[in-house]
Amino acid sequence: MKKILVLMAVAFMAINVNAQNWGIGIKAGWDYGLNIKKYNGGTNYEGVIDIHNSGFRALGLYEWDKDLGSGFHLYYGLGANVGFWDNDKDESSFGLGINGVIGVEWHLPNNIPLTLALDWTPSFELIPETGFWSKGLGFSVKYVW
Repeated sequence: MKKILVLMAVAFMAINVNAQNWGIGIKAGWDYGLNIKKYNGGTNYEGVIDIHNSGFRALGLYEWDKDLGSGFHLYYGLGANVGFWDNDKDESSFGLGINGVIGVEWHLPNNIPLTLALDWTPSFELIPETGFWSKGLGFSVKYVW
């Protein structure tokens, strides 16, 4: 019976640990939308869905995270995006691109479960037209748990 209780306690702690280090919030800037982030202590996974050119775009990013002290973190990384929107000719367009990201995130002190971040997410679009898109400056607020 003791072994079962110990095993259950360890399993509960493992589930509890895996459920932590997530953030979800809103992002505003050139584009605006929702973001979710999984913090892995040195690396992060971030997903963003934003309003883009009368449509939407979804981004997936892999980020490296450097602790700067006092709750501040520098993050940078790479990812990809896919989007659907109306173009200037009132035709639907499909887009695909490669993204970079660099930003600073502040984890608020005193156990306040919020982060504030400022980042730049440039994109190199592959489809429908090839080109560099530099207007990816954004500010986000995330609830973290």
